Amino acid sequence: MNQADMFREYLRIADALPLSVPFHILELPLGILIADGRDQASATTMQSVASRFGQVIKTESIPSKWSERSLVIGCLLDPTREISATVDMLRAAYTQANTNHQPL
Repeated sequence: MNQADMFREYLRIADALPLSVPFHILELPLGILIADGRDQASATTMQSVASRFGQVIKTESIPSKWSERSLVIGCLLDPTREISATVDMLRAAYTQANTNHQPL
């Protein structure tokens, strides 16, 4: 399976995760996956925040199969720092960008 197919497969898995969590930031063998299926999710915001923590490898959206959401947007990041620490910082930055309408 190539990287693009694996990325889509991880997005499908994120789509099936509970809706009680507004978005998911997951540590993967490929890097860090940000997945957001909320109606107000924005690929531009996602890429802006992610690019502060490394190189954005791929951004894509897929149709949601498990909920009333229309799309799940995903971003794959190759972090510039240690992956676990980056996940925590990225989660905080993405939350802030999506809740406080702070400048990116």
